[in-house]
Amino acid sequence: MSDESVLMEDLKTFKESFSQAIKDENISEQIDMTKRLGILAEHLGENITRQELLPFLEENINFHDEILLNLPEQLKQLIPLVGGYENSQPVLELLKRMCNTDEFLVREKTLEALKEIAEELSNELVEELLVPILESLANEQWFTSKCSAVALFSSIYPKVQEEKKVELRHTFRLLSQDESPIVRKEAALGLIDFVALLDKESIKNEFIAVFDNISNDNMDSVKATTVKVALAICKILSENEIDESIFKTLESFAESDSWKTRLVLAVDIAEIQKVIYYPKLRGRILAMFQKLIKNVEDEVRIVAVKNLVPFCRYLKESYERCDQNENNFESVFIQSVVPQITMLVVDTCTDVKLELAKNILSLSTLISKEAFVEHIMPQVLDILDLEQSVSVKANILENLNDLPADVDFAQSLPSIKRVIRTLIVYSQSHWRTRKGLLMTFMHIIKFAPKEYFAENIKHFYGSLLGDHVFAVRRTAAIILPLIVKHFGMTWTSTQIIPYFKMFQRDTRYLYRYVPIFGINELIEPSVLPGEEVEYLASLKEVEDKEKAAKMLWMLKCILKKLEGALEEKTFQDILSLNKSIDDFKTDNISLYAGETLNSLRSHYSENIFTYDGNKAGNSNDWYLTGYCFSYTGNVWDYC
Repeated sequence: MSDESVLMEDLKTFKESFSQAIKDENISEQIDMTKRLGILAEHLGENITRQELLPFLEENINFHDEILLNLPEQLKQLIPLVGGYENSQPVLELLKRMCNTDEFLVREKTLEALKEIAEELSNELVEELLVPILESLANEQWFTSKCSAVALFSSIYPKVQEEKKVELRHTFRLLSQDESPIVRKEAALGLIDFVALLDKESIKNEFIAVFDNISNDNMDSVKATTVKVALAICKILSENEIDESIFKTLESFAESDSWKTRLVLAVDIAEIQKVIYYPKLRGRILAMFQKLIKNVEDEVRIVAVKNLVPFCRYLKESYERCDQNENNFESVFIQSVVPQITMLVVDTCTDVKLELAKNILSLSTLISKEAFVEHIMPQVLDILDLEQSVSVKANILENLNDLPADVDFAQSLPSIKRVIRTLIVYSQSHWRTRKGLLMTFMHIIKFAPKEYFAENIKHFYGSLLGDHVFAVRRTAAIILPLIVKHFGMTWTSTQIIPYFKMFQRDTRYLYRYVPIFGINELIEPSVLPGEEVEYLASLKEVEDKEKAAKMLWMLKCILKKLEGALEEKTFQDILSLNKSIDDFKTDNISLYAGETLNSLRSHYSENIFTYDGNKAGNSNDWYLTGYCFSYTGNVWDYC
């Protein structure tokens, strides 16, 4: 039997197996065989693959969607096995047919394969092989083909000659006016990327009219793309050209009868300020933002407030970019934005105030400390004192870290204390709110002295250690190392650790875990970003080598004492249980702490174990010596 006969017999076996799998509706078998197409094609050779295998696939192209999902990548890999791109027409025809399928994911995978092919092809081959596919898809009746054609423009257009570019632009404009709203929407979305490939004259002469059609489309789904298309065009046009061709349309959206149209504008209002940064249009953009903030529709106001900080940031950048000698951003902010914030503080919609609470403190990064204290802090205090919604107040507390370090925090502390008490009392069914207070405690530690914390806050922390929800109790322990780092072990051992010791003989076994959590966190803090820590590395950086040597000697003495204590029978009996205690070793702190732990790690990423030379006079206040000393001094007195 000749070699060709053997190959044909192998192909026949494949066809029969594949046909049987289709008949039996065996999806997994079909997928498996599809993934082996490359191996089969390499075995069969170029000629048999082109003449026999590809026609067979074309006849059976109506596979199940799961098979079609894997097929585009396999077909792309067949191209070198059929003789390269010069002989790839049968493969490209198969891909073109798959662009017609109703399943979106299949079309997406197919288009990805065609785009990758376009990148690899020379300009001549793109025009020879892919342009006919694009034109054929654009002229089909069914919307799926036209949508696929739109997706290919940005990959093919840059690689064709000028004469063909004119034809492709004409084809794109026809698709943007298609009778199907689905095609018009895809064309509008495609225009966002396509515009970047066009020269300014083509945009002005041919595509401003397309933009106008999109903005006046009778289908909301098409009209919703207007703002993003406008932004893409504005990146290319000059200030005067934007004013003449685009800007009036954007302004009209702020006063549209359709709240969905206004919502679309609110979503991108910050991006509008970023892209259209010119002084001539700055005031009109600010007026648009004010209208959105005052909008009667709650959804529009919510989105506008969500963009408050980025909008103001880009507004400030526009002044710095264009008016370096006369940067009056702060006065404009006070005159035009602060009154809007005052209105939002008493907004009738709780969700609007929630968004404001999340963002208002971040404004401190954009204005001077004096302006923030005079104009923003009173608004914050009004929210803390007068707001009825517990969630709104909680959001203010969770974002206290955004306050500048040099802002006088004292006037806010009484209000914050009242809110903490309210949240603990009235959030019985919202345990995540109570868990979020741990971030607030850390923010207070950052601003307030330890005397204030001991007198006003520590009992709230103690209540979270005894919370009826396990996740709150478990999470509460993770800030103990941070408290020690900030206030020292001497203070912590007398003010905070007693709250842990309260639970050592609790009748409820889950509460007896609390002191164990505390011990574990002191030894191996969850807030550390990595597992390996060089505990003594910071001693090398201390300029006063005598102090560093003294601390090292103290640590050696403490460790020697601790080592001796661990040799006692009581501790040896406890340590012998180590192998049998598996549950605690598999404790998954991320499961309980979640976002709180991530926030702590991002805001307090300092190495807890590093040596602070300023505290060298008191060995107990360096974290490493402090907690070792606490064990030798029987601070826990637990075992």
